[in-house]
Amino acid sequence: MIVGKKIKLLIAVLLCCAFAEVQSQGRPAMGRQKWPLVEFNKTWHNWGFHFAPGITHHITRAHEKQIGSTAEKVELEPKGRISGYFEFGAYHFLFGAGRFLNYMDYSVAYKILKGKEAMTGSFGNGEGKFTDHYALLNFNVNNVWQLTNFSFLQNSIGVNADYAFTSNMEYGNPALGETLTERKPIITQLHYRIGYGFKLSSKWFMIPTIEVPILTVYEWDTFNPSTYFFNSRYLPIIFSIRFAWLRSKRNMDCPPVYAPKGQEQMQDRYNTQ
Repeated sequence: MIVGKKIKLLIAVLLCCAFAEVQSQGRPAMGRQKWPLVEFNKTWHNWGFHFAPGITHHITRAHEKQIGSTAEKVELEPKGRISGYFEFGAYHFLFGAGRFLNYMDYSVAYKILKGKEAMTGSFGNGEGKFTDHYALLNFNVNNVWQLTNFSFLQNSIGVNADYAFTSNMEYGNPALGETLTERKPIITQLHYRIGYGFKLSSKWFMIPTIEVPILTVYEWDTFNPSTYFFNSRYLPIIFSIRFAWLRSKRNMDCPPVYAPKGQEQMQDRYNTQ
């Protein structure tokens, strides 16, 4: 299984940033509490929408492999390539689900996964490239740990179901084509996300997030979350920036008011909701 040292480094950076911000705030004044990130005082709906642009990349490693029925080994040097990601969906706050489950979200997304593999050996040298386009569904449950009045750490566990509607593989040495591994167009995985979020205003939130797969459910591969391309395993990571906004009840539920008397009636109606 691929050891994601780069993933661990990225997660460590997020945690260090969160810890540094908490320390920079100092201790709160006696009796002072953090301001809530969202105040549910009949102002906001308990659900809304989000979107998340981002990039994809692969973590992998160089290794050797025996080719064919001979004892000949070749050196393989796989590498990931940066590509694009976009997600749009909805979220729903979970009341009464405990302190560890704060909200859930679901979305549709589009991602491109790219990579390459260089091969060196007596069979000849060559370099292969692949580009896969996926349409996918996401579902996550999320825990929010508030750090300051305007920042928080988010941990998420979820599932993604991907369908590769376009797949393109090119190898520089056709003689090595017999080593290619067949892949299925549908893949389902459990994944983990960690994000460091900011409250931009009373309505808008921004959450830079890193996502990594935990294990592949379909096709089952002995708990290994990485995927075969050519002769190597590639572990996809997604870095995205989620933008979510709250939906105001007052804009939808209250009628327009044009006179002071009407304003009093509107306020009475709001207070009795």
